[in-house]
Amino acid sequence: MKNIVVCTDFAAGGNNAACYAAMLAQQLKASLTVLHFTMEDPSVFSFLHENLQPDHSVLEEQMSAFVLRMRNITQNSVAINTAIINNSFSKGLQPACRNAHADLVVLGAHQNSSVVGLFGNKSIYAGKLIKEP
Repeated sequence: MKNIVVCTDFAAGGNNAACYAAMLAQQLKASLTVLHFTMEDPSVFSFLHENLQPDHSVLEEQMSAFVLRMRNITQNSVAINTAIINNSFSKGLQPACRNAHADLVVLGAHQNSSVVGLFGNKSIYAGKLIKEP
């Protein structure tokens, strides 16, 4: 395994998945790629997208702080790449994973039902989206 991809929205719910991905990358001597998607699904919020642009300076600060936590967890032993993707999760995940040459994708959970609690809404959705790995 050469590269583990973890997606984050910088919320607390995703931190456990990211910590797991970082520790796994350390154990497997793999690199870690952190992805953040800036838009919600355009089909749902299309009327907002024309007027709302993400503040990339804030996102870059959040990403830097996130990477610092991952570096602390791995004691600086894992190469960490980042990408802030100006696309929705649904449209951007597959190409981002392909570009990152992902061997494994790790996502956190955000809901409370048993299946959704175990895997998360976006995790279940990602399982349908991603054709590889």
